[in-house]
Amino acid sequence: YQQVVIKAVSVFGDVQIRVPENVSLRGTGGGVLGNFEVDTLDSPEPDAPVVYIDGWAVLGNIEGRPKRGRFVADILDRVHRKVDKHLRKHLDR
Repeated sequence: YQQVVIKAVSVFGDVQIRVPENVSLRGTGGGVLGNFEVDTLDSPEPDAPVVYIDGWAVLGNIEGRPKRGRFVADILDRVHRKVDKHLRKHLDR
């Protein structure tokens, strides 16, 4: 299966990470006078991608959550449509 590691550091700021519902989400990290919060999510699909969030927040906030109603296939279809439209625009010249 596919794995992605996101390393996030927040100093006096805010980092928000949203993933589709059909992706597994895990997180390790902490906060010093700040907040590190990752809502662990296990996808029901056995071969779903896994996103790991690793980070530290100093007087800031790091937040990882699933975005309800979004799926990887929906996002890929939208990207393909946009790329196809962009390519057609340039090829028709």
